[in-house]
Amino acid sequence: MPETINSVLVTEKNKVHNTAPWIWLFEIAIDGTEVVRVAGYHSNIAYGGQTYTAFPIQIGVQSRDARGVLNEIEIIISNLSREIAGYLESGKIIDQKVKVRCVHSANLAQKIHEGIYSVLSATLTLSVAIFLIGPYNLMKATFPAQRYNRTRCRWDYGGAGCGYTISLPNNIAGTNPLFVPATCDLGLETSNGCRVHGLNEVANGLPKKHPLRFGGFPGIPKGPARV
Repeated sequence: MPETINSVLVTEKNKVHNTAPWIWLFEIAIDGTEVVRVAGYHSNIAYGGQTYTAFPIQIGVQSRDARGVLNEIEIIISNLSREIAGYLESGKIIDQKVKVRCVHSANLAQKIHEGIYSVLSATLTLSVAIFLIGPYNLMKATFPAQRYNRTRCRWDYGGAGCGYTISLPNNIAGTNPLFVPATCDLGLETSNGCRVHGLNEVANGLPKKHPLRFGGFPGIPKGPARV
């Protein structure tokens, strides 16, 4: 679908020459907690109530194929100060969201283009970092390692996630005759489940870790849906 461009920007675009340049603005999410905003310009740019810091950065060709699919785009950014290397080496950029905008220095209130992409890969040299951005490829998505349920614990009994000491003696046989400390039925309120194991921890003079360590999610709504 064609993008609507402000008439003032159309006039600037159609000029034979122009002393006021077009500026690319980049908004890069860092590990979902921090946002870096940079402008491919010689001075800082104020746009949308935010300041974009001037930084040596270039963007490659943006295009769509015959089916309208966006191609992957290269972003080349200076690495001489090692700031970008630090983010990459800590694993905070790959798969994060990038907003790319193009504005005109004579009319910063309007943008000629805006796109939202994901960082697909990165190449690092002593002088530059090259990012490949594009629409997220769902075929590369990894499936969850575990299945989550309302009433069933996902941990291996006695393992690191569970944290129960299987060798504890049964000190609650009188009040919980169905409790068998060598096993667990992986339920929360069941006769040989998580809460009962917590009672046995207390009866053995230990901190009560269960049912706090229960590996199910009682807050998941009832029904056929699974998370």
